[in-house]
Amino acid sequence: MRFAYSKERPGYLMVFGVDDNGRVFPYYDEQALVGVRVEAGGRVMLPDSVELDGHKGWERIFVLWSETQFADDAMRLAVSRTLSGVDSDVRRMTTLDLPVAQVSMLLRRP
Repeated sequence: MRFAYSKERPGYLMVFGVDDNGRVFPYYDEQALVGVRVEAGGRVMLPDSVELDGHKGWERIFVLWSETQFADDAMRLAVSRTLSGVDSDVRRMTTLDLPVAQVSMLLRRP
């Protein structure tokens, strides 16, 4: 998969997934949930593509944007709180309780 964005201002973009086992995995930094610095623009492709692993089941992909860098611990806490609020059902986990622009997409991987 490859991701693109359109934003009127520069900022930080984070793309990560949460699978139906509650595992959180960033797509653009294998070690931490931090954003990639992006410039303003329309339909700008993020560097590199993302290859899906062999997971079977449900996965929620989140894309978040902020003018400031994301903190890994705050992100993981928001994911944990949201999962517990929906009885660990990633299919019902549509948004995170964070004051940032965000979208999510649900995937079913057979």
